[in-house]
Amino acid sequence: MVSARSYAGYPVLAPREVPEEWRPTKARYVNKGDRWVGSTISAGNRWELGFLTSQNLYLAVNQSDEPSRAFVAAVTRSATEDGKVTVDRYTWTKMISPDGRTRALVTRIGSSTAVIVADASYPLLTDFAGMLTMS
Repeated sequence: MVSARSYAGYPVLAPREVPEEWRPTKARYVNKGDRWVGSTISAGNRWELGFLTSQNLYLAVNQSDEPSRAFVAAVTRSATEDGKVTVDRYTWTKMISPDGRTRALVTRIGSSTAVIVADASYPLLTDFAGMLTMS
């Protein structure tokens, strides 16, 4: 997280705290042009922080300043809009994958797009959104 906040060029989201039974499983940051996963080259400065919840659900916040349409499609499994929800001072677009399995919340934070994604209900995602901070 320190690298992301130092180099991203946008306000990086991370939770202040999470429930004690959640386990962090992934934290990674790459600069634009660096390898993201496998042979995929990142189209922007990209950050991901993931947790396994007490129900063994993977939940992550992904953030990038790459073109948002392609980034959102990749992270959400080509989800479509499913309404809006406001958490704290941000309005998030609710999204659902074509098979109904994956849900996401998407918003703009500065020059970046932030995506919370999980194979879980919207209430879990909105609760997680409420845990996020930029400091």
